Amino acid sequence: MGNRLNAALARVASEERKKRQLEQSLRLEIEAKLNEITILNSQLIASKTDLERAETKAQVEEDKRIKLEVAEFNRLQAERERLQSQATQLERYKSDFFGRIRELLEGKEGIKIVGDRFVFSSEVLFDVGKADLSMPGRL
Repeated sequence: MGNRLNAALARVASEERKKRQLEQSLRLEIEAKLNEITILNSQLIASKTDLERAETKAQVEEDKRIKLEVAEFNRLQAERERLQSQATQLERYKSDFFGRIRELLEGKEGIKIVGDRFVFSSEVLFDVGKADLSMPGRL
């Protein structure tokens, strides 16, 4: 009976040792996994922060691009309006000038008005063979 008891106690002690070793091994494995999770969480947070920075930078660049496009559109629109106004004004001056010249030259001998052109020979302004304006050419 003493041998059986000793053998049983030895088995129990051996199983207890194995159990403690297994528990220790599991604790170490759990600790390693927790460290791995901590590292992965830190990397995830860093990646998230980098992504947020990149998104912010992209949004800032997009906002700048839109502002530049709007400014360029407004500049081109203002330039278009200025040129249109200038063209209208020049057309009016052209019409006024042509109207005044027409009034002055209408009925003058040797001058014909064809469309928006005045057709006349050089003798209207210069004497034959001369380079100086004649008296009628000065008027």
